[in-house]
Amino acid sequence: MPGSNVTGGTSVPWTASLGRGSAAVAALVALLAAPLSATAAVSADTAALAPAAGTSELVVVVPLIAPAEAPTLLDAALLEEYTAPDGMLTERLDAVDGTGATLAIDPRILVSIRLLGSTVPDTAAAWLARLASLPNDSFLLRFADADVSGFAAVDALELAAPLSFQFAVDAARFNELPEPPAEATPDPSATSTAPPAPTETPAPEPALPPSDEQLLFWPHGIDGLEWPARGNLAGTGLAALDVAGTAAVLLDSASVDDAAASHLSIDGVSVLASNSDLDDLLEAVEIGPFSASGTTSREAFLAALDDRLATSVGPLIVTASRDENTGTTRLASLLDELERRADVDLVGISTAMQTAPSTGSLSTEPLGDAALRAFEELVSAEAAVSEFAEIVAEPEDFRADHRLDLLSTFTAGTVEDRVGITVAAGTAIENAESILAAVQIAEGSDLLILSNSTGLPVSVSNALDVAVTVTVSGRPLRPLLRLTGGPVEVTIGPGSSHTVYLPAEAVTNGQVSVLVQLRGAGGLPVGTDRVIQVDLQAQWETVGTIILIGLAVVFGAGIIHNILRRRLQARAADSAADDETSSDD
Repeated sequence: MPGSNVTGGTSVPWTASLGRGSAAVAALVALLAAPLSATAAVSADTAALAPAAGTSELVVVVPLIAPAEAPTLLDAALLEEYTAPDGMLTERLDAVDGTGATLAIDPRILVSIRLLGSTVPDTAAAWLARLASLPNDSFLLRFADADVSGFAAVDALELAAPLSFQFAVDAARFNELPEPPAEATPDPSATSTAPPAPTETPAPEPALPPSDEQLLFWPHGIDGLEWPARGNLAGTGLAALDVAGTAAVLLDSASVDDAAASHLSIDGVSVLASNSDLDDLLEAVEIGPFSASGTTSREAFLAALDDRLATSVGPLIVTASRDENTGTTRLASLLDELERRADVDLVGISTAMQTAPSTGSLSTEPLGDAALRAFEELVSAEAAVSEFAEIVAEPEDFRADHRLDLLSTFTAGTVEDRVGITVAAGTAIENAESILAAVQIAEGSDLLILSNSTGLPVSVSNALDVAVTVTVSGRPLRPLLRLTGGPVEVTIGPGSSHTVYLPAEAVTNGQVSVLVQLRGAGGLPVGTDRVIQVDLQAQWETVGTIILIGLAVVFGAGIIHNILRRRLQARAADSAADDETSSDD
């Protein structure tokens, strides 16, 4: 995959990671065992085919991508839906199967299928096996079909590649043991009565979860081919891609100075150029049946195609829409017609790559100041998120997950203009800022302290879906209060809050502001510092004690008085009774 940062242990294909399962899963395992030399063999065979006399060569690039609104990693339910007999990915394969179309594959699909391990739907495993069996030229897009133009413009291509997929690996999906071998049936004709010698069957080793390299494994494609979103790549970006080792860049003819050339050398970089007008017309075929002139979109495309083929230098290149695989049925019908035409030879993009390039230059303007500022700000925001990740339980997993979200923000089908790419950068910055603000000291009301020794309550909230560990510290801004303990470390669970008490001692009465801060590993500031207003009334503790004692004395005296009064009344009653008895006598 272009620009991949992921690392794996070895280049050994993933041959035993799925365990037992259906025939489709077995086919998927066999697919992943394909030799790495397959790429060279496909390219060599394609290059050996010379165009027949009287035919024109045509390259049609068909994206194989998931919808832009789909989750970053596709779950089993979505993959089962997409790869069902009438699913969008199945229909896309149906459209190109039996044609010479070139496939531009989103590695998100490959990774998502492989991450399911032994739980992969049969339809998804069969779909991937079928994809690998096609002889068509193919190449991997950036993850989530992300556009690299803005990252290349600010020399930050490292942000346009995944870090790892290990955070999404469920080891339980890869430890299913194979079925034990069937026991041998005794031969009834055997004359020997001696029992067979005992043999030990070695226990099968558990399958290991796949490495990142194995999840991205695709030996059937063309390496190093980059396809930025239409119209976004400028000169500085092309130079950055060249430095990064890109083999070739697929642009559109509106981005180069020679609209008739399909293969150019621009500042030493191999550039393939699709015909912009035909790209638009082909998208119209996919979207609907009629063009602006009233003729069908198909008719308009075929008429323009004939004109361009007559003047094209080398194989003519046309690209299908990158907008959610729309209009696959109409695209399939068109490809079928082109395949049947005797005057058109539908060839792979490797054929265009091997033609002699003409010298040319880019005609696109550099990214505007607003876009450049947005991407420079995004680079800073992503660096801050990377630092912030140190407070979570698994920093590397957090960073890797966030990077995939970032790439999904720049899906090429949604940023095919300068406004779109700038808006996407703004969205990515907002996402980064929301992460940085997810762990905060909760705003609270002022505190009233009536004792000399107490604990200042500080509530810390965590809006992330992972636990975080931070330290809480405070500093009185006036010497009326003294914090008697150091910073307090606390772990807050995902989507929850926790109250920390900072030990404190009142020095005297009055009002004091206390600055409360959160810090991560190495003193990294987390969230926004808060100032808590504290009203110290420590003398009320002594006054309250005196009042309570006084009340106790008064209450006790009243009780004693009542007891004595009742005793006197009892004695008086007894005396009166005695007197009455004496008088009767």
